[in-house]
Amino acid sequence: MNRLREVLHQQFAQALGCATVDEYQIKKKALMEYLRRTRGELFKLEGRRKVAFERMAGMEGITLEEKIEDLALSWYLLQKAFLQTSKEDAIAALMDCGAPAKDLPLLQKIIGDIYSDISDSIPSRRPR
Repeated sequence: MNRLREVLHQQFAQALGCATVDEYQIKKKALMEYLRRTRGELFKLEGRRKVAFERMAGMEGITLEEKIEDLALSWYLLQKAFLQTSKEDAIAALMDCGAPAKDLPLLQKIIGDIYSDISDSIPSRRPR
């Protein structure tokens, strides 16, 4: 494993709350099984997308399967991190960026839908 990939996996382990390499491997394996069951589309590649992923994996010196798993794990961790911001804080940030007050009900609905979709894809997490 090259140094960049090593650092990536150290960051994954830290984000998953793992203290050892063995703990990381166990959690990663369980999470990949969960994601394959619930979000199978993350692992299905066809046509040009598959060719592009094969090329990226080849340039990185890893297998296509490793590349797909890295991206699925990244997706999961991004979703999990998103839920660390409350819906209220997300709406307030949008309003601070200049969203018109008349759009507040629509923004609340959109943010609510986003949080609902994300929380459904993350085990045992609910938005605040």
